[in-house]
Amino acid sequence: MEPNEDYSDRPDPLYLVLSDAWSASDASPGFTKPFSDLYQLFHRLSNDTISQLRITRAQEKSFWILWHWWSTYRSSCQVSEDAPASQFRRHLAEGVSYELGVESLYFKRILGLFEHEFGGPGFARYGSDLMVRREEAAKFSACHYVALHGYRNALRDPNCQLRNLDKADHEVMLALPPPRGPTARQEKLVLGGDLAGIHPRCPTGATLRSCHWLPECRDLPFYLWDRETRQVVATERLSDWPAYTAISHTWGRWQKPGACSVRVEGVGDWLVPQNTIFEVRSLPTILAGVPTSSRYIWFDLVCIPQDGSPKAGEEIARQAAIFRNAEHAIIWFNRLSSWSGLEEALEYMCSIFLSVDPKGMPTTTGGATGFFEEYSFDSTIRREQMVTDGWFSSLWTLQEICLRPDMWLCNADWELFSIENATVPVAMDTVIALTQECTLGLDGRAFLAGEDVFSNGPPLFNVNTEQVPPDEMLGKLIGFGIYHRGYLELLELFNRTGMSYIHFIRRDLILLLGSHRFCRDLRAEAIMSVVGSRGWKAEYDAGNTKLVLDMYPLSFVQEARCAIGANFFNSASVSSRPISPVKEGTAPEPRGSLMPFESKRHGSEAKLVLDWIFSDEMDHPSVASWRILETGSVAIPRAGIYYSTREEEVQGGEGELVCNVWLTHESPEQDDARFIESRKARRFRTVELRSWLRTYFPYSESYAVELCRVNSRIGSRPSSRGILLKETSRGSRTMFKIGNYISSTFSLLSQSQVVERRVDWTVL
Repeated sequence: MEPNEDYSDRPDPLYLVLSDAWSASDASPGFTKPFSDLYQLFHRLSNDTISQLRITRAQEKSFWILWHWWSTYRSSCQVSEDAPASQFRRHLAEGVSYELGVESLYFKRILGLFEHEFGGPGFARYGSDLMVRREEAAKFSACHYVALHGYRNALRDPNCQLRNLDKADHEVMLALPPPRGPTARQEKLVLGGDLAGIHPRCPTGATLRSCHWLPECRDLPFYLWDRETRQVVATERLSDWPAYTAISHTWGRWQKPGACSVRVEGVGDWLVPQNTIFEVRSLPTILAGVPTSSRYIWFDLVCIPQDGSPKAGEEIARQAAIFRNAEHAIIWFNRLSSWSGLEEALEYMCSIFLSVDPKGMPTTTGGATGFFEEYSFDSTIRREQMVTDGWFSSLWTLQEICLRPDMWLCNADWELFSIENATVPVAMDTVIALTQECTLGLDGRAFLAGEDVFSNGPPLFNVNTEQVPPDEMLGKLIGFGIYHRGYLELLELFNRTGMSYIHFIRRDLILLLGSHRFCRDLRAEAIMSVVGSRGWKAEYDAGNTKLVLDMYPLSFVQEARCAIGANFFNSASVSSRPISPVKEGTAPEPRGSLMPFESKRHGSEAKLVLDWIFSDEMDHPSVASWRILETGSVAIPRAGIYYSTREEEVQGGEGELVCNVWLTHESPEQDDARFIESRKARRFRTVELRSWLRTYFPYSESYAVELCRVNSRIGSRPSSRGILLKETSRGSRTMFKIGNYISSTFSLLSQSQVVERRVDWTVL
């Protein structure tokens, strides 16, 4: 899998790719223009002329999603030349007439992407709008492909009661590649050398791009395990570029206490630590069972020197290149014996996704996924009573899944998780995507059913609504008695670990998720490769041991802040502390409210993710002057003031200043109910910023401070996005965060009216 050059992550529509490489602006004979461009790109990409095109990974993935969509539904779109006119535009492709009016949800969803990619200037969207469409299309397309396989498999059961598919989807299902025979489970499914899940052509690839901020790097591990010779080999001695499979697993917490490291046959240069999960002396035999056609394996115990040497440190710093350049990547759940529970959950989610599940289908009898240690599955369960498999709580594995969200799943016996008699392996990002799509479907059904159907209130699937505490959400959903156990476990698992964000992971989010995970040693070392930070290491090794909020070295945090920009300070906080002025003479406690991570030991506020980030925005220049302190506080010498409650700083002219606001603290009851989205949503609301800030705990002045200016909508006013700060007491220069805001494009304040001032604040 050769990596493409990523031209500044260019978010241009696909028709512009051809305009760069192909001078003809008119359609080819027998084609309307959109399909002329589609077929031109197909021939170029199929004939290995990709090097002649300036095309990014995201653009290439989008193209293959569209080509798969068109090739599978083309026959359903065909109409005769003399067919009467309809509401749909008539297209030509290879001289045949088509109308894009298929009654299929999947068809319509991907049709929207086709119009934006090939519709020309009248349809095309740029920037974040187009990237969001591509990301959603990648997830939806992968889910649809897997769901059709799951449905076809269910039809083989003589007792199947699933409802029928739409006609067009049924025809597509019949055209799927044939499944393996009934004895397939006796034959081990092996990953081939063709399509990794991250490959643009892979139909089950649910991820558009991973860690797009990292540069492409053609680099190999220092060492690989050769399965033929059963020994470690130095890659510099190999004559050809080796295809290899990288293995993600966890063992550090289960290292045998007091046990000596041992010699493993084939590993000549270092001893290997022992653990209680598997016998490390048996690694040559264990690795022989990896279900891949790759001759070479990357497995940390035999490919990273376990002696703490400089060579080991260099290899740890190159994890991004190691995992991204692997042909395949596999998660080895080395304590999981069976996939039966996860298979049941996947089949259930496939039926929900396709809307073919029968009414009254019993769901709570499903088996456990195996991703949690044994627990009591009832409505009284609380989050702290459920312990996840160690892979989901390791900081090192967080880095690995961010680098390769397309990792395949293997149990202890190296059996790949798959569907339809081991025909189609399903990667982790697709399991996550299908869980999300299933949740959207069930949430929509609950909304349509109304509260009368649910005696104890409608189900709530979103942990960020604050309507149900995250600790209680799983128990509440179990209490309804209508949802599949395996599905509910996956929903809880991905919400708890933050993996529900894996399709659009960001560096600030990685820092946040990293503060929740287990790491025996230096946290920054476990994620520095995926964050793209290395310069801090020399300073830390020289003796600078200052940790911000007991989490990350100060130098690492500063380097990450420079790389991320103003979005570093955009994390949303949730505090249960009441708002009150600081008593005179009392030193306020640092809380790290502007850090994108948290620390329980320092009483920092709980953090969560707000998806208020756009690809086409500019940092306010004043943010570059902000300085992070060892305490987690931030010194702000200058700030862009979007609005202030101080009389002399009121600005913006006439008209409402409408903003969406996420509150750090719960709002007082006297809030203007006119702008509250839901009386149960205590923290998120839409407000007129001027009047709302003046009445929000008015014992001291409040400020809306701009981080970024968003220019995502052509022809509309830009939006301002930033943080809401409040003086600890009137006239104080010590501030604390009370929320985040993003302004409506209807607000009247322009870029020139955001005032940059000297403020000399310290934000706790």
